[in-house]
Amino acid sequence: MAIESVLLHRLFTAPNTASALRPTLGIQLAPPVVGGSRANRMAPQAPFLLAHSMIGYGVLQALILLRLLPWIRKEPTSPSYWAFTFGATALAIAPIRLVLLGDEGVIRFLAPVLFGIANLVVIIVSVGTIYRLLEGRLLPRPAAQ
Repeated sequence: MAIESVLLHRLFTAPNTASALRPTLGIQLAPPVVGGSRANRMAPQAPFLLAHSMIGYGVLQALILLRLLPWIRKEPTSPSYWAFTFGATALAIAPIRLVLLGDEGVIRFLAPVLFGIANLVVIIVSVGTIYRLLEGRLLPRPAAQ
């Protein structure tokens, strides 16, 4: 969470972010959900409030990234899009862990939806990467010297 304020400040005040770096914003999804997943892994008997809060914050991050997706997608598929997969899969795992620990309520319905979305994200990034690789345009060409 500490880096988010720095990142947001840079997005609001600095010159426009280089298009090649835009997909790396996907990594912003990972910290809260990884933290929520780890909190319950280290203390499974603890109340679920911290994990619910961090998963909720992760969902908020996902919605912000979804809103930024048209801006991010101006950059063609590149290895930097893999930044989305870590956070998406962590967002899917955290609710599943809570359900396995006996959590009831909304999280029980949210877990399979997030699992499906995470799989979709990984499939889309994988297919895009393979497609660009087969085209020979996955990595930029070295600058002529």
